[in-house]
Amino acid sequence: VAAGLSRRSLAVISDFGRMTARLRSFAGREPLDEFVSRVLGETFLLELCAAAYHHEQTAANLGKYRRLARDANESRGATLKEFIAEVVRSMGDDSLKEGESPLADEQFDAVRILSIHKAKGLEYGTVFLADMGGQINRGGSGRSTCRVDWSTGRVGLRLNDAKAADLAMAFIERRERERDEAEALRLLYVAMTRAKSRLFLLGGAAPGSTASFSEFLSRVGAWPAQVEVDGKKQLEPLEDFRPHEKLGLDFQMIDLSKPRAATTDKSTSPIRAILRLDGKALAEKWRVSFDEGRRLAASHVFTSPTAYLKEAEKTGLPEEFASSVSALPRRCPGRSREEAALVGEVCHRVLEFWDHARPGDLEAGLKSARAAIARRRPAAPWDVLTAEARGILKGFFATEAARALARCEIMGREIPFVFPHGGKVVRGSIDLLCRQDGRLWVVDYKTDEGKAKKGAKISNYRRQGAVYVEAVRRALGEAAGFKILHLRDGAITEVALGQS
Repeated sequence: VAAGLSRRSLAVISDFGRMTARLRSFAGREPLDEFVSRVLGETFLLELCAAAYHHEQTAANLGKYRRLARDANESRGATLKEFIAEVVRSMGDDSLKEGESPLADEQFDAVRILSIHKAKGLEYGTVFLADMGGQINRGGSGRSTCRVDWSTGRVGLRLNDAKAADLAMAFIERRERERDEAEALRLLYVAMTRAKSRLFLLGGAAPGSTASFSEFLSRVGAWPAQVEVDGKKQLEPLEDFRPHEKLGLDFQMIDLSKPRAATTDKSTSPIRAILRLDGKALAEKWRVSFDEGRRLAASHVFTSPTAYLKEAEKTGLPEEFASSVSALPRRCPGRSREEAALVGEVCHRVLEFWDHARPGDLEAGLKSARAAIARRRPAAPWDVLTAEARGILKGFFATEAARALARCEIMGREIPFVFPHGGKVVRGSIDLLCRQDGRLWVVDYKTDEGKAKKGAKISNYRRQGAVYVEAVRRALGEAAGFKILHLRDGAITEVALGQS
């Protein structure tokens, strides 16, 4: 097979084989949309397709393909094989074929060119309507020799050679002009109401000409600047028309055919001010700007009580509060850091809904917790992890600490919080807030053994506890204590927060 191939070609083929084998190992083991994102992110498929076919449009279409995969996964749990079959089937059926993805994301500031019909139902901050002096398109309603008005049953005739028409034809053509102008006015209304804040009407017709915007509005009775002179309505002179007074809108009329006075003082122009800068001073300004940019890029606006511990995230919370974490569980031999974190997450989810006063079904709680987390980590060894979590919780429920919780007043579980502090936003969640003997306590679960902890290790949690207690004080106006509850042996450690 390798005959005639260079070493470089063999290396490329070998790399390709390893890449496809790696991707194949994830197929069917992770959600459909995550797998499609992995393929597009870990290969050069996106770049190669964009270079080969229609550039940015192809990239946008592949992005839409990823969104369709997410929808198929969330709505009906489609597998990769089922999704590919749906795509292939739609390619051969015009009624199922997907349209191309728009190049510009609606969230971005981009210029979009749309017909009025395409713009129906959409809104934009700024809208330009061009060619306001254009003629109304009557769609092939030229000087026909015969025309029927179906609403009245009249039939009009025209002799083109003799340049003559009967009365019915004159009536029909007048009705058509009225309908065309009414439709044009309706479309104009649709176009003008697409703007949310600023609307620019552009036209090149001479003032007063039959093609001007004002003449069109006047013909259809929609021009607000009309005065009556000698019993006849006529347009109010432009200089006397104040639409902001008549309509309550902020209008600015600009005649581009007339020169406008310059308003910029050249001596104070920003460009001239830059040109007068000394080269070294300009370089220093740029250096300071770049340094500040790097500093801001390296800083984190959001922080959590346990960020300094580099512990595993809790994920059973709203995403915006999911940065508060609990200590990494003790790892079993051969257990990865991620798997140990999943054991802790299962325990937290079970305890979030556990009634200590009336214990429920542990197996049902474990099954529910596993189902919730397994959607994100389908490839994890869930039988082994669930068994370890079962052992931890069974042992904990038999301890005095669990019986003590049954006697406490539970104020809340997995309570999210967020507050500003020191120029940053602190966010997180409290595992358990309870009242015991009249005092509030913040309880944080740790899936390790407390008896083996050194005093120095416990002191590491003072900063975490101080943030939790401060969140309670800000929310409830009441001081609280901080305890760590070690689930493996039921040991409870009260952490003094007097020093950090």
